[in-house]
Amino acid sequence: FDSQDLEKKIASEFGGVESVDVDRQIFSFGIDIKIKERGALFAFCNVSEGGEECFNMSRDGFVFEEEGTEVSLDGKIVFHSQKNETVLRSFFDTKQRVENYMKFIDSIRARNINISSVTIESSDESFLSTDVGRVVFNPSDDPYIAAQNASLLIEDIRKQNPEAKFEYIDTRFGNKMFYKLI
Repeated sequence: FDSQDLEKKIASEFGGVESVDVDRQIFSFGIDIKIKERGALFAFCNVSEGGEECFNMSRDGFVFEEEGTEVSLDGKIVFHSQKNETVLRSFFDTKQRVENYMKFIDSIRARNINISSVTIESSDESFLSTDVGRVVFNPSDDPYIAAQNASLLIEDIRKQNPEAKFEYIDTRFGNKMFYKLI
């Protein structure tokens, strides 16, 4: 058998497989197959008129097959998209934009702000649903600056009112931010 063909076949038939290494054992006439699974740390959901279809997603933005019939969303940050395009077994966006999403999420979480979901509205507008409100950002912009500005605004407002909640914080305008308190 051809070990490279077997590696390709396993990787193509099982979306949860990140890498496969097939090694022939010459003297024992066997094979050693090492499989590394993708971590289902996130979920990706396509929203359409017919409902919502969700899949597991790895940190690098690769959307892979669901576990059984339903994907467990418990504890995962869920990415929602209304593009209604087929993303199964592919990356939901470019590598740079996925990295920006993850950096933005990490920066906000570092400030002890809980994130439940990310909604992709368009190519230049997405928002995080957090425990302090909605944070709007452009995934093509510098994620650290936007997250830092939003975090500083939240800290300043919460110094005056620790229970303050935001309807939105819009970070898409450089150092200028727009926000509305609830």
